Amino acid sequence: MKAKLKDLFFFLPLILILDIPFIVFALEQKSFAYGIAIFISILIPLLIQYFLNLRPLFFILLSFPILYLSLSFDVLIFDYDSYYNISTWSAVFDTNPEESKEFLGILRPLTLSVGLLQIFTYIFYLIFSFRKKKIKFSKKLRLISLSILLLFIIDFFFGNIVNKAYPFGHTLHSFIAYQKQSELEKKLWNQKKSYRYNAIENQEFKNDSLNNTIVVLITESLRRDHMSLYGYHRKTSPKTDKENLVVYTDMISPANQTVNSLRRVFSEAEGNNDTLYFAKPSIITAFNEAGYHTAWYSTQSVGKNGESKNSVIAKESDTAIFRNNTYLDEILLKDLDNALKQKHKKKLIFLHVFGVHYLYNHRFPEKFAKFSLQNPDNHKQDQINKYDDAIRYSDSLQYEILRRLKKQPGEKIFLTFSDHGESLFESGPHIQGHGALHPAKAEFKVPFVLWFSKEYRQNHPEIVKNVMEQKDKPAINSDFFYSFPYLVGIEFDELKPEKNFFTNLYDRTKERKVVNSALELLSYKQLKGKD
Repeated sequence: MKAKLKDLFFFLPLILILDIPFIVFALEQKSFAYGIAIFISILIPLLIQYFLNLRPLFFILLSFPILYLSLSFDVLIFDYDSYYNISTWSAVFDTNPEESKEFLGILRPLTLSVGLLQIFTYIFYLIFSFRKKKIKFSKKLRLISLSILLLFIIDFFFGNIVNKAYPFGHTLHSFIAYQKQSELEKKLWNQKKSYRYNAIENQEFKNDSLNNTIVVLITESLRRDHMSLYGYHRKTSPKTDKENLVVYTDMISPANQTVNSLRRVFSEAEGNNDTLYFAKPSIITAFNEAGYHTAWYSTQSVGKNGESKNSVIAKESDTAIFRNNTYLDEILLKDLDNALKQKHKKKLIFLHVFGVHYLYNHRFPEKFAKFSLQNPDNHKQDQINKYDDAIRYSDSLQYEILRRLKKQPGEKIFLTFSDHGESLFESGPHIQGHGALHPAKAEFKVPFVLWFSKEYRQNHPEIVKNVMEQKDKPAINSDFFYSFPYLVGIEFDELKPEKNFFTNLYDRTKERKVVNSALELLSYKQLKGKD
């Protein structure tokens, strides 16, 4: 009897160790359903072994994908308070090798320790299983195993308890959802390209004989409360502090990840519904129709195959060039110079930079190191120091963009915002970055800043007045699609006055809803942290 029990539980230590991140995540949910899921995630591998009666070595070899999945879950759960979802798979397929190395550089000691324990345990079982004989189970036990397995399979497809038993549920379903979403995007690409907004300029701008140049800087992971422009105690934006800027003080991002955010910023998509992003082109197409020459330059990653979820939006532009994040963002200044030299009467230029994305000390050259030279004893302050220096470099880049833009003839507009914010341990005591399942407000509160040239201010005083009057009122950047055209008098049917945050018609009674990395709809007001 003892021998049979020993055989019965031979694989249990391995399963428990591989299950560590799943167990931790389930316990954090404080839910009975997740408690059952823990039990199921341990039981299913044992049932498979009992029913199939595999040799121990074969079972260990077949469990290698579970080891790989578990190691990735270590990172997601211990470092990012997340799990596999559509956004995670998007990051997996879009991230280039250089960016992957940066992510590996921020793993916590706990994550590394659990990962090494899993690897060494797996190797131990692999070696020991060479000598282990095939375990004999009775027909009765195998029949029981089969019956329970069938119940689990039925629940997997028609219930929801097994779906919560990691790694069987969310991972598979989220991968299938990601594949379907990617196929839908490809399928609808031609439809989006052929869609017309029939956008036109109103009389105020149509009769304008001056050139019109707009530069939009989209930065990454920048939160406004770490900018001296917004009152931060450190001089992190010393150059732009001196400029005549319109500073929006209560703008939030609609999502805490780049792809999810930009889809909602540039299209009619909002909340947890991406339908209109897939069905219609972005706001860039409307500007193309209204006579603007559009260009998109980026240091953001476009993945291993030269494509990414972000590049789909960018490629609606007349020109789209990607430099990847192996360079500092200032490399785009050459592209900007070339774009500004082009003899188009109306130009719209997007600069999508890597900004202050982690690793922060990789985001700025050595000459910008100031706060990071302090070498504090604690890790948290060290990271904040590096983050603040990265903002100082970002500030310098903004100044250089403005300096170039000011030299252009005619009316000029400069506009900058961040795709999302950044958790500097506000979303959790160990969470540094963005994309948390339970995010703090820090992952959404972003800068939104405008500059108008003298010519523009003189010719369009009413617009400037409206923009100035709205700067301290709450807004969400998912309404950028409806607001941005107002600055240059572009009109088309899809625009909704109550969603234009540059005017007093904007509906400020609605609750601002944001999405986390799992596209779960959250009330910004109820998130932890300060506004």
